[in-house]
Amino acid sequence: VEIVGDAYAGLPVENLTLRGLSFQHADWLHDRNRPADGQAAIHLSAAVVASGARNCLLDDCEIAHVGEYAVILGEGCKNNKIVHCHLHDMGGGGVRVGETNLWPEPERQTDHNVVDNCFIHDGGNVFRAGIGVWVGRSSYNTVSHNEICDFNYSGCSVGWSWGYAASSANHNLFEYNHIHDVGKAVLSDLGGIYSLGVSPGTVERFNLVHDCYSYSYGGWGLYTDEGSSDILLENNVVYNTRSGGFHQHYGQRNLIRNNVFAFAMEDNIKSSRSDLPNSLTFEQNLVLTNNGIPLGGRLEKPNFTLRSNLYWDYEGNEPDFYGQSLKQWQALGKDEGSIIADPLCLDPARYDFRLREGSPALKLGFKSIDISTAGLYGSPEWVDAPKKIVRKPVVIPQAEPQKVADDFEDTAVGQLPGVAKVSGETNGASIRVSDETAASGKHSLKFTDAPGLAHNWQPHMVY
Repeated sequence: VEIVGDAYAGLPVENLTLRGLSFQHADWLHDRNRPADGQAAIHLSAAVVASGARNCLLDDCEIAHVGEYAVILGEGCKNNKIVHCHLHDMGGGGVRVGETNLWPEPERQTDHNVVDNCFIHDGGNVFRAGIGVWVGRSSYNTVSHNEICDFNYSGCSVGWSWGYAASSANHNLFEYNHIHDVGKAVLSDLGGIYSLGVSPGTVERFNLVHDCYSYSYGGWGLYTDEGSSDILLENNVVYNTRSGGFHQHYGQRNLIRNNVFAFAMEDNIKSSRSDLPNSLTFEQNLVLTNNGIPLGGRLEKPNFTLRSNLYWDYEGNEPDFYGQSLKQWQALGKDEGSIIADPLCLDPARYDFRLREGSPALKLGFKSIDISTAGLYGSPEWVDAPKKIVRKPVVIPQAEPQKVADDFEDTAVGQLPGVAKVSGETNGASIRVSDETAASGKHSLKFTDAPGLAHNWQPHMVY
């Protein structure tokens, strides 16, 4: 189905309802010469595509066995709703709202749309990077009460501008979603909810996020990636992640308050950049571990404020704060008012993190989070539908590290290193074998920088 209006010309499609319909079995079409593996698979089309749509409704519909995305609300789509829909078995992702560009004309911008009470699952079957709900350069959208699961990449994504460029996505609301079983050890650098760019007014609250497992690095629950700023993350419950419950690559003025982050395989909370403007406030959270590693990255830097948090390890490990005890950590001015104490959760073994009466977390100002209403609502048949999914256990690769041994002696001078992939050899930059100096033997590898490169990390190489 194509809904085609011309909002800029004052000719939108308005007040159209699609209700009780099932759209099934559509193939994917893709030029064999175009890349097919970009982030979020944003190059794809969908089974239902709208542009210039206003006040339209997709209600109680099913979209299944389709090769690309299920639904796209593109240019000029405003005040539309996708509610109570079952989107499953998709070659790409579920719903895309907005575009990768932001039109200067307000009529052509996409905003004020709603995705509510939808069961979105089993995507990325052809294009692995498909996302459950993707919001691009679009604002004032609400994504609520959805169950999103079984994707090979992120569950939700918001924003599409890297770094501190002017905001192109703001005041988006993600609340009461149940997001789980994403990543599935297929792709890396992902999150249950993933954000990009300056996003004033954006809120992530009362979401239940768990079982986020990457192939290698970057399986996070809540992930504020490059430039994510001015976002409020509160009253979320996150557990069972590979790389951590929360990660901020770099951003500014983000407030992470009154959340539960539990049972990461690695460090639970981290921020990884200190060479750029980067700040956050992390307060009144429960950080619960079973490996004794609550924090990681560069949170020891002075631009990060941590305070009034509760830390506890259920395996009896003493929480390690960059090789220090909590008392030593606090002596450096960190985590003022924070404590190590059993939070007295109702049933942490079953992931019920509500607090019993007398919990020491309550004295810190923490408010017990009732996440029972996250996910679908309505008839028992609808609410219980996700329980019927039978999934195989995720097997996280644990391969033995392979040794890289190359002394470059067998590679001719001026040639590329034999088994590495080199990128960014432009404007005179290069990575080449040289005989100018060597710690042993006759050859070494010479990195030559150059002005005017597209990225400051070029040239680089990867084994």
